[in-house]
Amino acid sequence: MKKKSAVSLVIGAAAVLLSATPASAAVTVADWQMNERSGSSTMQSTAGSYSTSIGSDVVLTGSSYKFPYIKPNSAYRPAHIVTAQNAPALNPGTDTWSVTTRFRFTNAFGNMLQKGQAGSGNYFKMQAPHGNVSCLFRGASGSVSVSAGTALNDGAWHVVRCERAGTSVTMTIDGSKVRRGSGETGNIANTLPFAIGGKSKCNADTVSCDYWVGEMDYVRIQRG
Repeated sequence: MKKKSAVSLVIGAAAVLLSATPASAAVTVADWQMNERSGSSTMQSTAGSYSTSIGSDVVLTGSSYKFPYIKPNSAYRPAHIVTAQNAPALNPGTDTWSVTTRFRFTNAFGNMLQKGQAGSGNYFKMQAPHGNVSCLFRGASGSVSVSAGTALNDGAWHVVRCERAGTSVTMTIDGSKVRRGSGETGNIANTLPFAIGGKSKCNADTVSCDYWVGEMDYVRIQRG
């Protein structure tokens, strides 16, 4: 039997090592665990440093935030929302970018998470019309929206992850159900805050406030 040369053995070993090398992991740029206790006015992230504000209406349980009932298009009420002031890392840009949150609710409306909004340039948002959670990436080249396809406002805890990677948007629900959409979005960047529980900029007249009612356990943003 012909023996393999030392060179071919080395090359073979290198190929095995190369194939076993994992793809680069996503970098967490913000991780708000929402563990603050009653009386706190700022939301802390275990990744990155951001200027944040917790509205006085938001109920802090020590393990989650509760957004109390308010009509979706009530007059502008910043006390109902939580914001992280604009920072480059919170914009999707052109990179692979994802946001994951754990929540429960029983109402059927509202914007849950967003960075930017219609009329203010390109943006990302997660919303819950009729209880059917959807995420939308709208950039310089177009928009892609993906929805859960079923109502999630059943009062049970759910985890939803929305990711834009290239020309694909993927929504993963409770770690198993996957919904996908495709299309060009291009660059997504704006100077508005990252808002939780509704819009950061509205007047309930020409711009609806789209307040969300429910409970949220954490919000995590990753890049790459």
